[in-house]
Order: sequence, then C-alpha cells, then structure tokens
Amino acid sequence: MAFASTADVAKRRGLTELSAEDEESAAFLLEAAQSIIEEAVERDEAAIIAIKGSVPKVLKFLTVEKVLRAMANPQGLASQSEALGAHSHTERFSSDRNSDLLLFVAEQRMARNAVHGRLSGTAQMASLVSHERCGS
Repeated sequence: MAFASTADVAKRRGLTELSAEDEESAAFLLEAAQSIIEEAVERDEAAIIAIKGSVPKVLKFLTVEKVLRAMANPQGLASQSEALGAHSHTERFSSDRNSDLLLFVAEQRMARNAVHGRLSGTAQMASLVSHERCGS
C-alpha cells in the first residue's frame, strides 16, 4: 500500500488513466513525495497505519498535489520572458529542481496534525528568534 496511486493522480487530472510516460513519471514522483512526507512526520507508512489504522486522507491529498505540481513543471522553470524588438528570450530555472516536491510550512503542519494530532509541533529556531525580537 502507498499514500496514493497513479490512478489517484489520473483522477485528480480528470482522466481515466495516464499515458505510459506519465504513468512511469507519476510512479517515481509518488514514491519521492511519500518519502518527503514521511520524513516531515517522522514516521514511515507502516508506523502511520499502526497509529491511525490507515493512511490519513490528507496525506493522500498532499502526495497527489505534490506529484501534479512536479509533473506540471518537470524542468523546474521559475520564470520565462520574451521580447520582440531585437529578439530576446530569457528563462530562469529554480536552483532547487526538486522544490515542487518539498512541503510548504502549512503542508508540513497539515501532515503532522494528520499523523500526530493537533497538539503536536516542533519548535523551529526561526520562530524562537523572531519571538525574541518582539521583546517578549
């Protein structure tokens, strides 16, 4: 069992099935996205199932969304511009090509809450430093 399947990716895209090429890409990205989520919640799939009884739906959702984001921009293009007069074309790529699979802070929080409950949390140094700056 996994957090999500290629059929879930196809369904989210409004398709009955993916092309053979997309199926292969989605399978690889599903595994990568699941690994990143497991790292964020500090539990593997078996431990999550042991705690919750099944994989929480939010983890399935996050996994599929991460895969779709990565599939939509496989080269990691950050911006592109073009001018017509004296032709100019510029492309800027993200310095972290796998950034589409990484979780945003809100996504990390959702994943951790789904596995550990709402009272779980991790103190981050940035939050401690910003708290000191407020004079509290």
